[in-house]
Amino acid sequence: MTGSPTGGTGSGAPEPGRAATSPAAPGDGLRRLAGALLRPVMPLLAARQGLRHADGLFHPPLPPGRPRTPAAKKLPMREITVTTSRDGLPLRGWVVPGRGPHTVIACHGMGRTKSMALGHIEMFHRAGYHVLAYDMRNHGESGHDRARGDMAERFTSDLLDVVRTVAADPELGGGEIALLGFSLSTWPSLWVPARSEVPVAAVICDSGPAYDVRGGLGHFAGLRRGQLPEELRGSFSFAVYQQVFQIMCMAKLAMRDWPPDLSSVPTRLMFIGSSEDTIVPPEQVERVARQYPGAEYWVASGALHMNGLRIVREEYRRRVLDFLAGAFADGPRAAAASGGAGASGDAGAAGAPGAPGVSGATGEPPVPSGAAGAEGASGVSGASGASGAAGGPGAGRKSGASGGSGVPGEPGATRASGGPGTRKAGRSGSGRPARAVTGG
Repeated sequence: MTGSPTGGTGSGAPEPGRAATSPAAPGDGLRRLAGALLRPVMPLLAARQGLRHADGLFHPPLPPGRPRTPAAKKLPMREITVTTSRDGLPLRGWVVPGRGPHTVIACHGMGRTKSMALGHIEMFHRAGYHVLAYDMRNHGESGHDRARGDMAERFTSDLLDVVRTVAADPELGGGEIALLGFSLSTWPSLWVPARSEVPVAAVICDSGPAYDVRGGLGHFAGLRRGQLPEELRGSFSFAVYQQVFQIMCMAKLAMRDWPPDLSSVPTRLMFIGSSEDTIVPPEQVERVARQYPGAEYWVASGALHMNGLRIVREEYRRRVLDFLAGAFADGPRAAAASGGAGASGDAGAAGAPGAPGVSGATGEPPVPSGAAGAEGASGVSGASGASGAAGGPGAGRKSGASGGSGVPGEPGATRASGGPGTRKAGRSGSGRPARAVTGG
């Protein structure tokens, strides 16, 4: 006989009409029991995770590995330390001298360090400009605080201190000043011009800022969903996590008057979106740009978050350097000179009032610049965690370099002849009243 002792066919197949069953793993029952017991506390665990991530956004861990320095690109440099006027924290930075006389202050993205801007530092140096790049508070080699609130004001106050330092520096303070911000650091970069006693000729905002801050933070939380523990990814638990993350980030930022009113200052503005940016989608950047009718807006085709220089290097370099050349030529010093103020009457000269404490080596003298064309990439791809200032709804835009249609009810910038996706820059003053957009 071919039957089995159990009455089966002996082939291992189930009898007709009987479903196959597999023995339960020894731990399945315990796991089901643990899941049932934990289910009521999942919202509390999700809220705790939201609190942790909100705090980590402004107090991130250091990136792994040793940071690269300008020496890796054979650039001259000296180290500099700016002591913050608000709370005495040291901000560590590099000065990379150019021919001068103008200076670009380079910030970085949230969770990054000044090393991420090395490609931009080289680009500006080879164009002849001085560059000061620094680590923001709670980042890199700079001091760390335990603050849990007013973070927008802290970052802005720090950048104001750096601007004063540049104006008071014998090597850097003889020309115009421009600011370069990435992602979240574009926020303080936009706030500084109207608050600084030292005139700022230009601001370049790369991969930010987001117009809808609260919605952008919710979008950023969504990008992190796959990194959460599996039990917190369910609809209800994740909704709790997302709401707590949004609320706590907004409370920690304490943003006011967003976007800022720059109608009283002649600072020229350039906004750069990245067509493939899923962290701060270009539509969000364009909405901010449209608040300033004279601003230039350009979408770097094919670029991810903060890596436009890597993807479209020559076009990026040409557009940014052309913008800076025009802004510096028409800057506050040039305007004062043409108005009869004289060469010594410029604002922001060495010894500017209220300059914070500065220490550092004397460094090397300015070096003549070499050929144009930066080597090496600055910025990083759109990995999650790169920026706290995420864009709003509509992430994952796949369109090309088109600047997009206007936003109803908002002033539109005029399209430039320099190619698709560009809107020509002029003065930023618009007479527009300040608007607060922090409620989503």
